[in-house]
Amino acid sequence: MTQDGRSKHFWSGVSLFCRGWLIVFCVALNTVLIAEGSYSKSAVTGFAISMLWFLNARTAGQSQGLWGAFWYALGAACGTVSGAWFGHAWH
Repeated sequence: MTQDGRSKHFWSGVSLFCRGWLIVFCVALNTVLIAEGSYSKSAVTGFAISMLWFLNARTAGQSQGLWGAFWYALGAACGTVSGAWFGHAWH
């Protein structure tokens, strides 16, 4: 693989990680907000989840096979922890 190919592959993985993180961060945050009764904040977060999901659905399936799934799932795992933490800290 050429240097340009490795660079493109790397940035594609970073993009998948960030998308997985952002979507699941919002879902975890929204779960905490609903559980704590912050309904106005959860409405805003729910809107963000739907927008992100709609925009991501067109491109997430066109990933890099197993490595793409790995980076997306790793981002989702980090999003779970950071979204739940932020939800408790924000309240």
